[in-house]
Amino acid sequence: CDGSSDVCSSDLIRRAAREELGITVSIGISYNKVFAKLGSDMRKPDATTVISPNNYQQKAWPLPVSNLLYVGPSTQAHLAQLGLYTIGDIATCSDAIIRRAFGKNGQTMQRYARGEDDAPVLSAEEADEIKSIGNSTTTPRDIACDEDAKAVLYLLSDSVATRLRAHRFACRTVSVWMRDVALNSFERQCRLPMASDISGEIAQAALSLVREHYSWALPLRSLGVRGSDLQPTTDSGQTSLLSEPGRRKHAAVEQALDGIRSRYGHASIQRGLMLSQRDLTNVNPVDDHALQPLAAMRGRD
Repeated sequence: CDGSSDVCSSDLIRRAAREELGITVSIGISYNKVFAKLGSDMRKPDATTVISPNNYQQKAWPLPVSNLLYVGPSTQAHLAQLGLYTIGDIATCSDAIIRRAFGKNGQTMQRYARGEDDAPVLSAEEADEIKSIGNSTTTPRDIACDEDAKAVLYLLSDSVATRLRAHRFACRTVSVWMRDVALNSFERQCRLPMASDISGEIAQAALSLVREHYSWALPLRSLGVRGSDLQPTTDSGQTSLLSEPGRRKHAAVEQALDGIRSRYGHASIQRGLMLSQRDLTNVNPVDDHALQPLAAMRGRD
C-alpha cells in the first residue's frame, strides 16, 4: 500500500472481510463523522473513499442533498422549493435563508454540509442513555386551527410511540412544542397518570396542551411531541399500565401495527384522521424525522 496509514488499514479490513467472510465493505475516511459516512456511500461495493479538508468541496458538494446525513425525503422536497439541490447549495446558501426555512435544524444541516461537525465518535459504553424521544415537523401549510393541530399531533405521537416501543420504553411526561408563523417558539408539558407507549394516549395529552395553552392568534408553522421521564417497559409500572382490558387491547393493536409497518412500510396502515388531512400529514414521520428531534425539541432524542 502506498497511501496513508488510514487508507492502508482500511484496505486490509476490506480484504479481510472479502476473503474471510465473503462480503464486500465500503469505507469512508474523513476528519468528521458526517463526511466519513458520506464517503462510505460514495463508492460501492468495495472501495475506500477519503474526504479531507482539502478535497471536500470537490467530492462532497456536487452530490445531491439526499446524500447528506439526516436529510430525508420531506427535507429534500423543502430544499428543492428553495432551489437547493446539492450539498454545495446548502453549504453556500445564505445563513439567514436556511435559518428562516428550517430554524436550528437548518443551521445543523448547513454545518454538516460545510464539514463543520466536530462531535466525537463515542463507544457504546460512552454513549448517553436515552432520556427522551421526540419528533417534530414543519408542515407543508400553516396549521390554522384545532383540527389541523389534531391531525399533526396524532401523526407525530404515532411515530413517538413507535420509537418508544422499539426502545422498550414508556413515557410518563408528554411535551408539545409549538412555533407560530412569526417564529415564536414555546413548549408545554404534562404528566400522564401512568407511563405510556400508546400513541392515542400521548396524542390526547399533546392535544390537551395545545387546547389549553394556545389561543390561535396566529397560525402555527411547526409542531413537536416529546415523551420523557422514560421507564423501561419491563418495570412493574408497565404491568400496571396494561392491567386494564381496554389498554391491553390498544397495546396489542399497536404492536400489530408495528409488525405490519416493519414489513410493508410506515404508510401501509394509517388512521382515518390522517387521510382526511393529507395536505398536512403526507410525510413519513419515522423515516423523515431525523433532523427534527435533534434541534427542534429540547430533549435528547
